[in-house]
Amino acid sequence: MRRASFLGATAWFALAASRRASARGASTILSVACNVDELEDESEDTLAGLLRDRGVNVVDPSAIDARYHREARLVAQRLGDTVAVDYSDLEWVTAKYHAQRLLTVDVRLTSSTLPYGEFTVYNVRARASYRAFDTVDKTIVGGGTSLGTGKSEDERTAQENALSDAMKTVARDFSRRASG
Repeated sequence: MRRASFLGATAWFALAASRRASARGASTILSVACNVDELEDESEDTLAGLLRDRGVNVVDPSAIDARYHREARLVAQRLGDTVAVDYSDLEWVTAKYHAQRLLTVDVRLTSSTLPYGEFTVYNVRARASYRAFDTVDKTIVGGGTSLGTGKSEDERTAQENALSDAMKTVARDFSRRASG
């Protein structure tokens, strides 16, 4: 009886481990659109690094050729806040890159200034709307919105901090769904 229980438990753990391994082995293409053009590449690089640190197999965003990269960013903007999805928008992922997953993120940065006597502090908020797609099954497998904030005397530093803060939440949520 003990041996049967042990073998059953071993089989269950092996199955769970193989599911996690196959989820992590599935390739994911990132598509990040940002309303601050200078931060689009940085936002993709940041998110790719955060996802790799969490064991997600991410296709390097810089490996996508320019035409498809522009198309991907337009798709990310369209899918940011919509309910309905036209899956023909996602065909390029499987046709060109054979990726099993697509993670689209639309980041909107807003900035305000806070006067502090002789100097000014920039208060930046980042709102990242994201959707995760299984491109094989043509289904949405996750999505949501994350918020980030950044404050600094330098506006670019505040933007980068807010962006990084929002991307950490996206990476945490997506990697949790990808692995389990």
